[in-house]
Amino acid sequence: MPLWLAAAIAVTLLVVALGGLAYYGVNQMFNLVDELPKYSGRVRAEVAKVSRKAQTLEAMTPTPEKGAVKVHETQNWTDLLSHGFGSATEIILACSFVPFLIFFMLNWQEHARWCGPGCGALWD
Repeated sequence: MPLWLAAAIAVTLLVVALGGLAYYGVNQMFNLVDELPKYSGRVRAEVAKVSRKAQTLEAMTPTPEKGAVKVHETQNWTDLLSHGFGSATEIILACSFVPFLIFFMLNWQEHARWCGPGCGALWD
């Protein structure tokens, strides 16, 4: 079997296995979302408990100066939609580059091997 074919098969199997794991993970996530209404009462009780604790902590902290106005910058709706878009595309680009890198590392391993002085025509 040619080296390039073996490398292509190995990379294809890797991509298929990772795709299968991603598919399984997404299915599990959707199952969790479907079952979430069953546990909504428990979740609400826990959130209320945490909220009460946060309110007691807030009561212990000193209040800011009365009459002070806080100014917050408003965001454009396009900023809200594109927030985090750069990091997501970078991750997708990096993940799509990995199979090509693995293929060429497997396929060109003979070219990249260096055995040291005296073992190749370059050093004679």
